[in-house]
Amino acid sequence: MAALALVGGVALAAPPLVLENANLIDGVGDKPLRGVSILVRDGKIVAIGNKVAAPADARRIDLKGRWVLPGFVDAHVHPSSLGDARNMLKAGVTTGRSMLTMHFVDAGIQALHKGGATDVPEILPAGYPIVPDPGSFIPDIGGIILDTPALADLWGKPLDDEEIRRLIRANIARGATVIKVFATDRAGVLSSDPRRPMLTEAQLRVAVAEARAGGAKVAAHAHGDEGAAAAVRAGVDTIDHGALAIETADGTVVLTGCGHAGVVNIADEAQRVTKAPVYAVIGGLHLYQADDATLQWTSDQLRAAGIRHLLAAHCTGFEATYRLRTFAGMDRKTAVVAGVGSTFELGKGISTLSLAR
Repeated sequence: MAALALVGGVALAAPPLVLENANLIDGVGDKPLRGVSILVRDGKIVAIGNKVAAPADARRIDLKGRWVLPGFVDAHVHPSSLGDARNMLKAGVTTGRSMLTMHFVDAGIQALHKGGATDVPEILPAGYPIVPDPGSFIPDIGGIILDTPALADLWGKPLDDEEIRRLIRANIARGATVIKVFATDRAGVLSSDPRRPMLTEAQLRVAVAEARAGGAKVAAHAHGDEGAAAAVRAGVDTIDHGALAIETADGTVVLTGCGHAGVVNIADEAQRVTKAPVYAVIGGLHLYQADDATLQWTSDQLRAAGIRHLLAAHCTGFEATYRLRTFAGMDRKTAVVAGVGSTFELGKGISTLSLAR
């Protein structure tokens, strides 16, 4: 929200803003606040209540029961254009953590945001990923050479430790605040095996140390357990995509990050290992673009696996979750969109804010 106005070329503080008749989810309590007023001063919420004391010059907007809630944080995005960034904001995402863009688009979006642009969200830039051999990686990340010609000697061969450091420093120099490393291979490419380790644990340690020296966090792309474990030992801050199967008396609980490997593949592997039905699936299923035929097939497979609870997040998609629920014969208590504060507990099932139901 704009906090300054220009009068005769002189910046003046904008008057306070009062949002009246709002329904509020504050992210703290377990129930929404209905019919409240919200006082905003200098771009910050300073008071919430049935009545708030505001100066006479305050601007007032009657929301007529519309909902107000904190901006969403999406920890895994790939904004490739200003249009992508604007669409994120329209969807309610006010902060996104980039996990690979070409030509440092993410750093450019963040520069616009920091410069005062109000139509794009805050972006934590990552730039280009760290992989063992950039020249053989799919998708093509040759943009790093086009953007940074001094790195041309890194192309077409495996990287040694110092070359990994150079690539990380190049990302940080262009604005990256998080470094993405590939601990395992990709999913969704016929020539790849998402269980196969990529960077070694020693290389991951080099990457973590260099990123830390430059003030950046480290996110590890990891599907398989061997690569994920190596990344954890190396000291990364987050594991992205990783799937985990937890054995319980009721069956296997599957947790998955952005599930490029395919939730059915993950469920099949979990059943093969645990010899038990899949009781619950929690996480991102990467189905937001799936058509009804795919969603029907997916729900059939999950029902055959024994699924009783679905807490779907991130790249599953709102509409896809609702369609899965319908196709699988589940209801709003057993299959919901995951949100901040959502939980799953054995014996009790899913507990979530009313907005997600």
